Amino acid sequence: MARLKITSEQYKNIVLFEHKSRLEQPSTLIHESGGSDTENTPEGWNEVILGVAILLDRKLSGLNKINGDKAIKNSSIMSKIRDTIENKDRAKALADSLENKGISNAKFLLAKNSREIMIRFNEISEINGLPCRINNVDNLISLDSAIAKAHKEKLKAKSK
Repeated sequence: MARLKITSEQYKNIVLFEHKSRLEQPSTLIHESGGSDTENTPEGWNEVILGVAILLDRKLSGLNKINGDKAIKNSSIMSKIRDTIENKDRAKALADSLENKGISNAKFLLAKNSREIMIRFNEISEINGLPCRINNVDNLISLDSAIAKAHKEKLKAKSK
């Protein structure tokens, strides 16, 4: 591989550009948590968060991307994701955890993209040969009251 020579000014510009580009997309990053918060989380919870972030089509990088990719290929983690999505209290805890990790408006994103999450989950499960499937995303829809209200009205209109 050929070596390139750059000036210190060019190097500073490259570093500045990289720093600026990372600051422009704070909502797409998942922040590593440390300290006492990790002691109280159930085993596999961070993998669930990373898996859901992938289902939300968030851009992950570095170790988060590696762990997220492993999570969506793991049957037990995918089962935990399914159980979390299908349980109303866990879905709320998931939204709170996503917001703590740096995804703003997580409840709205989960509610708005609930069908896409279900479709992606089922596609990933099928591709990886996993037995997990999601058939109901009402708990995600109920996270945002405006979207839940619109969804109920849509169901009423279909039933007439």
